[in-house]
Amino acid sequence: MKIILSHDVDNLTTKEHSKDLIVIKMIIRGFIEFFLFRINFSTLFSRLKLILSNNLTNIKELVELDKKYNTKATYFFATSNDNTLAYKAEAAKPHVKYILDNNLNVGIHGIAFDNLSKMKSEYDKFITIHQTKNIGIRMHYLRKNNDTFSYMKEIGYFFDTTEYSLDLKQPYITEEGLIEIPFHIMDSYLFQEKGLQKYNSKYAIEYTKNIIDKNKDKDIILNINFHQEYFSDGWKDWKDWYTWIVQYCHKENIEFISYQEVVNELSNK
Repeated sequence: MKIILSHDVDNLTTKEHSKDLIVIKMIIRGFIEFFLFRINFSTLFSRLKLILSNNLTNIKELVELDKKYNTKATYFFATSNDNTLAYKAEAAKPHVKYILDNNLNVGIHGIAFDNLSKMKSEYDKFITIHQTKNIGIRMHYLRKNNDTFSYMKEIGYFFDTTEYSLDLKQPYITEEGLIEIPFHIMDSYLFQEKGLQKYNSKYAIEYTKNIIDKNKDKDIILNINFHQEYFSDGWKDWKDWYTWIVQYCHKENIEFISYQEVVNELSNK
């Protein structure tokens, strides 16, 4: 088994959501989770403190962990917006530079999925701002239709990793000639039910460990996605789960691999 780790960057600050209800809903969910005994007061207090300090970033802290264990993780940033993803493309520039300077990887968190012109605009804008190449994409909310893959291929994306597969579907080449790398575990799907945290880190670790231990001697890839905003004590169960993944795989000598390496391997085959 080899492990791919990635991070969808949905939020950087609270102020970017001054015109929507994202932060208000975040606060309300925190109190509901507390009163349902799904998080403790310390976690709730830390979450509120982060929100009031305008900080949902946590990229430097997460990069430190990824760099320490050479995870080769990929951080997906947006270049356009919708009603849930609000930061400006230029706001990601110092973060992208920091990630690349630490020998990690970046890609696009796409908004447009059914319009070739808008999709190409996102791609071109990312390349221009961040001066990088050989990038892949994951669609926000995993949106796609029958034309999305062909548009990605035409635009020049190196790979896509939008497809979600519980049965550990492996990388393949689509009919359109695009390299698709399905992912298998995502933090929000694992911890939440109906938008509220339901499970703690113990459950998440046991769930993930079971998958890893059953498959670690197989020639497969396990693709895991973790949103960087949750790498904080405001979402302590989530942070502890991701930290466990990195440390456990390192201890078990399970190799971390980047999307780019998967593309190269598949191309060679």
